[in-house]
Amino acid sequence: INLGVNFSIISDRFSNQQEILSNCLIKLREFFDIRKWNMGQSISISLVQRALTDVKGVLTVPEVNFVQLAGNISGRNYANSSTYYNLQARIKNYTIQCNPEQIFEVKHPLFDLLGSIIS
Repeated sequence: INLGVNFSIISDRFSNQQEILSNCLIKLREFFDIRKWNMGQSISISLVQRALTDVKGVLTVPEVNFVQLAGNISGRNYANSSTYYNLQARIKNYTIQCNPEQIFEVKHPLFDLLGSIIS
């Protein structure tokens, strides 16, 4: 199941904002490295938020949203669009549940991880 992650952070206003955002994206690329994931492994939204708050300069993470990506988007191929997976319906106890025969993947992290800083 191909995912995109959209997040916003509130950061220390005295720090380099672009550097903080860049470090957040690097942290999420490491977090979602497919080599660290197993079939049927669910996503703890709290762990994603914690990974972001561990980045120096991040004060809080008010928003983390997950979207399924499918088909061909701007020349990038994702899983077949007929395999729609209702992410919102699969959230239980702040965890996105995964079926045992499936795996979550951020296939194109440079495009599928989007962050912003709230001033």
